[in-house]
Amino acid sequence: MLPILLILIGILSAGAVAFGCDPAVAEFAGSVGFITTMYRLQWLFIGLTVVSGLSLVALVVTSNRRAWWLIGLLPVIGMFIWRFGISPSRPGAVDEQPVFVHASESGWIRDDDDVIGVIADGQALAIPVAAMHHVPVIVWTQRDRRLVVTWSARAGIASAFWVDRNVRGRDLRVVANPHGVLLLFNSRLGEFFDSLSLRQKNGALLTGFEARIGARVTTWEKWKQENPQTLALQPRWSLGDAKAAAHSAGPTVIYVATDPPIILPTDELSGEPANVSSGKSTALLFREGGVGRIVAMDRAVDSDLFPRFSLNLDRKLKNAALIDADTNSSWTWNGECIDGPLKGKRLRRLLAIENVPVEAARFWLK
Repeated sequence: MLPILLILIGILSAGAVAFGCDPAVAEFAGSVGFITTMYRLQWLFIGLTVVSGLSLVALVVTSNRRAWWLIGLLPVIGMFIWRFGISPSRPGAVDEQPVFVHASESGWIRDDDDVIGVIADGQALAIPVAAMHHVPVIVWTQRDRRLVVTWSARAGIASAFWVDRNVRGRDLRVVANPHGVLLLFNSRLGEFFDSLSLRQKNGALLTGFEARIGARVTTWEKWKQENPQTLALQPRWSLGDAKAAAHSAGPTVIYVATDPPIILPTDELSGEPANVSSGKSTALLFREGGVGRIVAMDRAVDSDLFPRFSLNLDRKLKNAALIDADTNSSWTWNGECIDGPLKGKRLRRLLAIENVPVEAARFWLK
């Protein structure tokens, strides 16, 4: 019968929207391709649902059929409410008009609150982690380009990158967070990408991508001390007591944003500098003061020279922190060669993200 057919079409289409696009689906193996396909087709399914519902109503009205046929629309309405209203796995929103104020005006942030610190064109920005739980993507427009900051709460990973004005906040959608990392969709360009590698699933760079910059999680008190002129995000919601994710329960790795990426188990980086490589990518890694933040530098000095570095143990070389084994040149912690055949050369800084969960790295960086 026609009413039954219309009800079945409506229920199946609504189910595809409610559950095929549900972020929880992306947690299963091989499901990212499925959810991205369903996400592209969701408006087709929404259209089928609306058409079948309206057709059923028209059939009941014009054919004097019993109105109880309309009860068949209740599951459809329920699934739409679930998908767009009450689903606990519903992804967060995107804020394309963030408001930043001077640190002296930021009374809503406590000294021990976690913030995401970013230095953008010399301007320090602080974004409360608790605010990013409500809005995990912030797009800040600066003249002819935009800064995008993302927070993958479950993985505890903050990312920041510049894009051109062709990438608009209103076009970005948070689709899911497989293995704790945000999966985003640019609806205007039709591109899906993750917030860790900042690449599409096929490995291609994002359209409009300009540069990646460092973003780290620290306390508001420490960030203010390091950057007295910082600006702070004025949140639209109550901050609550959300804290940055901790990953002590599982193994983590260090991700160096090279092409191809360099992955190093966190516990393998001790007080000694580490000379690492992956394919054509090379890097020197060490911790500031032996225990602080990770510093990463490209070991490529010339097109065919990739020195290996070790700590300087010669007390006569007072200003040298590192010695390269290839030319015996002396280098500072800032990557500048101060003596030897390579004097005047400087190593290029690389972006390194530490404490990346192993599962997230395996899934997104393979």
